[in-house]
Amino acid sequence: TCPARDETHVLTQVDHVIYFNDIAQLVGCLPPWRRLLCDPLALWKVLTGPHSGAQFRLAGPGAKPSVARATLVSYPDVFVPVPKKLAVISAALWGVCGLVWLGLPP
Repeated sequence: TCPARDETHVLTQVDHVIYFNDIAQLVGCLPPWRRLLCDPLALWKVLTGPHSGAQFRLAGPGAKPSVARATLVSYPDVFVPVPKKLAVISAALWGVCGLVWLGLPP
């Protein structure tokens, strides 16, 4: 048998989302979640859009936040949420953004 294979899956493959996030953490370019809370559209696109390199250009070395945001908001959503769920998520995000703006811990 192949040493890179077991009964259920290939062992040499990695989950690219986890891999990219781990590398981004080492480099220091993870998406700035606190700042994204104050930009609901960009946050929504990071959470529901395709996983792309643009989100890693929002902060860190070589960051180009305006170009990254323009790229992110141009992507389609990967899934379409239920309207009521969207309203609840939006209200919660704006509430947390208000707390951050007031300087209170979220």
